[in-house]
Amino acid sequence: MNEFNPNFQDPNSPDNHPDRHSEHQPPADGVIGMAPSLRKKGLDYEPGIPGQFPPMRTAVVLDDADRSSRLFARLIDGAVFLVGYIFVMMSGGEGFGAALGFFVLLALGIYQIFLLTTRGQTIGKQTMRIKIVVADDGENGGFVKNVLLREILNSLIGLLPFYSIVDVLFIFRGDQRCIHDLIAGTRVVNA
Repeated sequence: MNEFNPNFQDPNSPDNHPDRHSEHQPPADGVIGMAPSLRKKGLDYEPGIPGQFPPMRTAVVLDDADRSSRLFARLIDGAVFLVGYIFVMMSGGEGFGAALGFFVLLALGIYQIFLLTTRGQTIGKQTMRIKIVVADDGENGGFVKNVLLREILNSLIGLLPFYSIVDVLFIFRGDQRCIHDLIAGTRVVNA
């Protein structure tokens, strides 16, 4: 209420704050002034209430993996898949050896996809103690970023002449992010 407009109620006044009303009952979970829908979404503040601000995001500081770790991780991954390929080749592409080799390749592929999705790592990256994270927030990129964009889409683009060479050469940029990192919005860091 003010002297110019008797019906005016200042929204910043302590008298108008929802936590100040005597008829306000705290919710069962003890969080006062929070709409249940916002508590379910994991917010610890309610937008629109004076004096409450969103929590500050803290900066994520992660060390980028060095070039040699990334190279050796890729070589280890290649060697792992070479084992299954050798089974197929030794069998002449027929019989039990070929079936075993195909099974080994399929199992390794599924396991690599699982690791990339859940941890941002492959067998080679685990060995070298590095991982893939989202460049902006340091979180795991999951299936879409780590598998679909970094691996599958990059492999399809790799069919273009000279793309693979240019992609690898991008590691010599200041931020050491290759084209597949830029496409997926990721970077490789020390785990």
